[in-house]
Amino acid sequence: MHIYCRTWFVVLLLWLGILPFQAQTPEFLDVDWDEIRIDSVLPVFSHSIPLEGDCQQYDYRVRVEYPEFEPLPQVDVRRLEAMEAKLPDWPLVDSYIGTATKQATLYTSLIPIVCRDGVYQRITSLKLTVERMLRSVPLTRAGGVPSTERYTATSVLSQGQWVKIAVSETGVYRITHSELRAMGFDEPSRVRLYGQGGRMMSENAIQDCVDDLKEVPLFRRNGDVLFYAQGPVSWKRTSKGFEHSQNTYSTKGYYFLTEDSSVEPLDFPVQEELADAGAMVVDTYPDYFLHEKDELSWLHR
Repeated sequence: MHIYCRTWFVVLLLWLGILPFQAQTPEFLDVDWDEIRIDSVLPVFSHSIPLEGDCQQYDYRVRVEYPEFEPLPQVDVRRLEAMEAKLPDWPLVDSYIGTATKQATLYTSLIPIVCRDGVYQRITSLKLTVERMLRSVPLTRAGGVPSTERYTATSVLSQGQWVKIAVSETGVYRITHSELRAMGFDEPSRVRLYGQGGRMMSENAIQDCVDDLKEVPLFRRNGDVLFYAQGPVSWKRTSKGFEHSQNTYSTKGYYFLTEDSSVEPLDFPVQEELADAGAMVVDTYPDYFLHEKDELSWLHR
């Protein structure tokens, strides 16, 4: 009877898309307090777990089980009180998926101190339990094509002639017919553009990143091509107004031009002009300006 019930429980988990994740991680992890120090910031305990298979199709949830506590030394208690730190009564885990050389890894971190009934305690050992749940939004490749794999078989840059161009600001750019011919393209009407621009990609949420370069639509007129490019500074509108983020790794965004006669290029759809002569004309719009030069590194002072 016990085996029968357990089988139906596993079937239910499969149907809900919630699967226990068996990772190659020790049963219990020790927290080495000789390497952790409480000064002006809270200590952090980190642990990484290799992921196998098609991990990008899942969301991962990590929790702490069977933690062992001991009283926090008074010298550390005084530091926490001076910081007015607010700590939970149970350790909370932050996690994200990273990758290096095509090896996906689940990175976890937590503050190994809790406050239980007004008493600070530190964790000396714990067990991390990982659950994975099937994502409701599938992973996509370049061009928005659904994918069941994290990586494409070959990059779009693997064949053909390519010309790399750089943009320093966000806006509309034009490449003339003569400039395209000077770049070595025999049929400028068959030119295609690929790239992500200069927007800084997330360093944590790689699950939502598309693999490879995506094609950028072009507007063609009299042999010239126009396109909208993203520079290293990006903006978003919030309840407090406009906020910007600057790419800390590059001062330019990059795109790649190629010529391909086998596939129709991605063009902007052309809209018919409005027949109504009394249509509203928009000649004002909100704009923003930023003056921020990264000329000083506090790290080397």
